[in-house]
Order: sequence, then structure tokens, then C-alpha cells
Amino acid sequence: MATTTPLDHLRSVFNPSAVNDLARSLNENKASTQKAIDGLLPTVTAGVMNRVTDREGSTTLYQLLTNTPFATEPTIGELVDTSSERQKAAESGNDLLRKLYDQRVHQVAQETSRYSGVSLGSATTLTGLVASVLMGFLHRQVVSNNMTEAQLAAMLNSGVDATRSVTPVVFGLPLAWFIGTAYTAPTPAVPVREDAAPSGGLLWWQWLLIALGLILLILLLLRACGPDKTTADQADQPVLVAPTDTLASDLDGNGADSGLAAVPDVKVGVDLPGGRKVNVAERSFNYALIQYLAAKDGQYPRVFAFDNLTFEPGSARITAESRPNVNDLIQIMQAYPSLRIRVEGNTDNTGTDAQNDALSGERAEAVKQALVAGGIEPVRVATRERGDNMPVATNKTEAGREQNRRIDVVVLSVDVPAAGPKVRVAVDAPGGRKLLLTDKAFTYQLARYLATKGSRPNKSFLFDELRFETNTARITPDAQAEVNDLAQIMKTYPTLHIRIVGYTDSVGPESINKPLSAARATFVKDALVKEGISADRITTSNEGQDEPIATNQTAKGRQRNRRVEIVVTQL
Repeated sequence: MATTTPLDHLRSVFNPSAVNDLARSLNENKASTQKAIDGLLPTVTAGVMNRVTDREGSTTLYQLLTNTPFATEPTIGELVDTSSERQKAAESGNDLLRKLYDQRVHQVAQETSRYSGVSLGSATTLTGLVASVLMGFLHRQVVSNNMTEAQLAAMLNSGVDATRSVTPVVFGLPLAWFIGTAYTAPTPAVPVREDAAPSGGLLWWQWLLIALGLILLILLLLRACGPDKTTADQADQPVLVAPTDTLASDLDGNGADSGLAAVPDVKVGVDLPGGRKVNVAERSFNYALIQYLAAKDGQYPRVFAFDNLTFEPGSARITAESRPNVNDLIQIMQAYPSLRIRVEGNTDNTGTDAQNDALSGERAEAVKQALVAGGIEPVRVATRERGDNMPVATNKTEAGREQNRRIDVVVLSVDVPAAGPKVRVAVDAPGGRKLLLTDKAFTYQLARYLATKGSRPNKSFLFDELRFETNTARITPDAQAEVNDLAQIMKTYPTLHIRIVGYTDSVGPESINKPLSAARATFVKDALVKEGISADRITTSNEGQDEPIATNQTAKGRQRNRRVEIVVTQL
């Protein structure tokens, strides 16, 4: 009877039916979830196998498998239908991967999100689930067969090459440290035969070369006779380099034949809301973004590589060839007035870290300013510097470095209707004064409560206008205005004391969410102190993900759970 390999076991657990159920539970597209799983199964398996290639890693893995108290593996049905079981298994799996390697394992989820199109949160969950099931399987193998460390290493080593061979090619460079191979393209050896040609004839391979030469000559003649397809319209369009995930590109960022001119991508006309229409290249960033927005699946943040946007080396100047693509993005953002994005700058590794961090920030800002110049409101575009920390190609070739000098665009939100003008209303305050506040906002409700001398202890208010991006303690300019209004209220009521409570969604382990919720509460406190409010009047606490007010199974629900509440503790 054939032995079940780790990869075989994972494929039996994460079968198509189970993957469809997972997609439903995670609110993801089925095809994208299947693509993510197809990539994760061999990648995570190869990553675990790679640890036994050195003695220290082998010992670490063996100790994890023998000393970790593995619970009974939940069925895939339980992982799908029970949110707590799924989250627990995912956190356990990701924790085991971190113990095997280090904090870099988050890159596995990041690359999976880029590769498949699922959100980063879903990719993190899927990575943890695969790792959890895999480690549970290996644990049972070690225990039931009474394996020694050497036997475990031998078993895993025997299948590592076969497993590596089926990992997605696009993972080869960014995850080479994890998979355990540099993924250099093999150069097949050509054996030299020294057989003498028999008198009176040619060898078979000589006839073959002659035939190939004739075929090549015929093809060249046919091409020369073909019509010239260059038109004035095409001359006005930028030449688009084929995306790096096509078969014509290798892992160094070079085309299959650098001596051939890049083939322009096919441009298609796409209708946008409001009667707009843009012509974008198929498989380009703008095309993928339009398809995502049209699907209205509400999954964000969602990362897109602006793969047809390039910069001049060592500068934040957008190349002339890329300007039309920026203009297309302006058209898209005008068609979707509620769309908010974050522009993340990336560089190659030329220069120091300090230089690259600054340059990546300047490039992100350059894109933002180009969008603003095109009529996009600045508050809809955030920026972030990445430096050279997230390459997508090798930095050993110019073609690879050009790919790494790139911009990623993160969709932060899109399905919120465009807000109308905010109404400011006057609320009575002590001494005949009036507080001018946003109608129906948190601060308006708080001021009304204080004006009526509400005395209910520990009265809690949801700071509904204060929303945070995933895994951050940053707020929007609109939310900052509400913080300023809260400061005005506290100045008007000098005996008012409050407690600020921070919350998160369920994405990520509790060890991250607790500090994050504390950081969010502290952020608001610090903002109030900067406005002149005494720190003695403000306390903070953090609840992490423990008290959700909405489901964590949807993007909208998770956004509601990333919140701050204000509790009146003393009047």
C-alpha cells in the first residue's frame, strides 16, 4: 500500500468541495480561494520540509512535533462552519510557522494574496489552516510510528524536491528563503557525440539542423511578406511590457528573448459608472482594478501591483510611458467617488536603506500628487513607504530592478456611498455658549447628553466616525476633525473625565490584537492631550477582538469592529 505523503494528505483535506465552503465562509471568490489553496499546499509543505535540510531546523521541527500539545484535528466541516475553530486553527498554524522560521512568515500570506486575489486577511487565515493541518499530520506520523529526529528528516527530505517542483513559479524569488531554493533556471547539458560521419553520408542530427534551418528561413520570408500593422494610433500608445507572470518572462525579470521587442498588450474598451469609458490593457493593473470594482464583492483591503507604472532610476519621476496609466486611474477614481486607496512605494536595492525608504515615500507621494492634479481629493489617497523590503524580482538585472521600482495600490474602501456635505449644528453648553458640532455624530450625541446633565454612570458612546485601517492605529482626516470636536467639549466641561476603549476585528492572533486595540485607544488620548486636555482626565483600556458589535465574516463587519468607544466616567 502506497504511503500517504504530506502533500497528498493536504489535498485530501482541502478538496474542491471544502475549498468552496471555505470561500463562502471567508466571503471570497471561489476561483480565487481555490488558486490560493493550490499555491499554499505545496508551498507550506515545502517550507516545513526545508527546515530539515540543516541540523538546527530539523531539531526545532522535531521538538515542535513532539512537545506541542496537538488537539484532535477538527474536521474541515468544523473549520468551515465554526468561526472560533477556524480562527483557533489558523492562529495555531501561523504560530507554528513563526516558531519554525521567524516573523518573515507573514510574507507567505502576502505573496498568496498577490498571487490569488484573496484579501490579505483571508490569505493569512488560509496559510494558518494549511500549516495547522500539515503539522497535525506530521505529529501523528511521528507519534504513531515512534519516529526519531533522523527518521523524520529522512522522510521529509525524500519528498522535498517533488514538492518544490509544484509550487507556483511566482513564489520562487520572494519565498526562496522559505521554499529552500533559488529557483535558477536549469541549463540543460548538451552531450557531445564524437561519432565520425560515415563515408558517403551525413549524420541524422546534421540532416535535422538543415531541416530546422530551412523552416526558419521560410518563416522569416513569410514575416517579411506580411502587411505592416503599425498605425498612427498604435504609435501614439505606450508600449506595454507583458506582465511578469506570463510564460515569456523568467524569474530574473528578463523576457524569454531580450533581443526581441516587447509585444504591446491588447487594449480593450471598458465602461465605467457615469458614462465614462477607458481603454486599458488586458491583464494590466487598471483592468484588474476595474474588474474588482465592478464585482462589488466588498473585500478590502485589496492589494494591486501597479505593474505598468515605472520610475526613472534613482528618482521619483514617473516615466512618460506610464503617464497614460496614471490618467486611467484618475478616470476610475472619478467614476467611483467613494473609492479610497493607499499608494505604497517600492524601490530596487540600489542605495542605502535610508535612501530607499525616502525614495519609496517620494514615489508614493508623486503618484498621489499626480492623482490630486487630476482632480482627486487628497483625503482619498493615503501613502506608505516600503523601501526595498518587498522585491518582486531579482535585483541582479536591470529588468528586475525596473520591476522592483514600482507602486502597489491598496483599495481601502469602495462600497460606502459618497458622503454629502456635513451639517454643523449648534448645541447648548454651560454659560450660554454654543458648541458647533456635526449633526448626529458621536460628539453631537455626547454634547446633548452633557447638556441635559445626564448622570448615568459609565455611559458609553460609540465613536462611530473614528475608523481604522486593518492592523493600524491611523485615522482619516474626517475622523481627526471629530477628535478636535471632542477636545472642544472637554474644554467646555472641565470636570468631564472619560475612558477610551479600543477594539479590533478578529484578523490576527490575540497577541497582536490586544496591543493594537491599546494603541488605538492611546492614539485618541494623545490627540486630545495635544489639544490641551490634561492626561489625568483620560484613561484607556483595550478589549482586542473580545467584544465584536458585528460579524467578522464580512469586510463591513470587520470595519465596524475596528472601533473606539468613549465612556463617561465622571462629570
